Amino acid sequence: MLDAIMPAHIIFEQVDSKPVGYSSMWLEEILKSRFGFDGCIFSDDLSMVGAGQSQRGDLSYNSRYLRAIEAGCDVTLICNQPKEVDQFINSVDPKQVEVSKSGLALLSSYQNSSLVKSNKSEPLESNNLKLSTARELMADILS
Repeated sequence: MLDAIMPAHIIFEQVDSKPVGYSSMWLEEILKSRFGFDGCIFSDDLSMVGAGQSQRGDLSYNSRYLRAIEAGCDVTLICNQPKEVDQFINSVDPKQVEVSKSGLALLSSYQNSSLVKSNKSEPLESNNLKLSTARELMADILS
């Protein structure tokens, strides 16, 4: 089974009118329930044009983030837009951020691997994971 997957910003009208990455029908009902997927779901790049459009106009990064999380994504990505990333992160209340079990498992699996440059010795647990710790770990993984 796969450890992680990334849905595209594509719409299959016969199944749901929302893009796959914003669709609980696709992520929760089909992928998780029907196919038994229990890995981490990464959003596709939320800065892409397909992620930012709705019938009512352009979506804010907060709206894109919430749609992806509510649909079932565990990790959201904003790529190649450093200013928007900083603005988004500064707008998020860390108390409202939950780290999903599959997202936590993925971070934990890399914590002591050779991919991570930091030497954090305390294990990651959802009840004590700080947003700053998760950010540092993801930065280490992606660098």
